[in-house]
Amino acid sequence: MKDSGDGKLICELKHCKDVVLPSSPSLTWQMREECLEVQLWLRNMRNAEVKNPKKRDRLVGSAFVDVSSLLLGQQRKHRQIR
Repeated sequence: MKDSGDGKLICELKHCKDVVLPSSPSLTWQMREECLEVQLWLRNMRNAEVKNPKKRDRLVGSAFVDVSSLLLGQQRKHRQIR
């Protein structure tokens, strides 16, 4: 983690995980129509004696990632927002 100079912290995550899934119509639909939610949690270790993690962990934020671009060779259809 490093300080950006304007009061914000920058954290670069270098994690890579390959997952191979068998192709199916339901998986294709799920990847085409749904987004992957990524959450960032902050754990306060100063209060390590707290036994309930809900009291020490705090959700910083979340992002929704469109994974439809991972469908190789599949015809992509997008939902229309009305």
